[in-house]
Amino acid sequence: MECFRLCIGCYKIYNSKELIKIKFNCGKLYINPKVYLDGRSAYLCYKKDCIDIAKNKKKFEKSFKGKIKITEDIWFFLEEVLKTS
Repeated sequence: MECFRLCIGCYKIYNSKELIKIKFNCGKLYINPKVYLDGRSAYLCYKKDCIDIAKNKKKFEKSFKGKIKITEDIWFFLEEVLKTS
């Protein structure tokens, strides 16, 4: 069964396998976790524009209800994930 999710940058629906999954669990941030973890998740498509929108409009902070502050290191890492895809 396919699972569809919404990109927080462009608000388009994609198959979850086509998105970068960012998971927040127990105060830690996981990018594309390979195992199931409880907690909130947010999804981004592999487009530079969506990363920029998410950064400028603080979409992750809103998705995780203000429980996390995304640092420049994390944004840099997400852009590197985008380049290697």
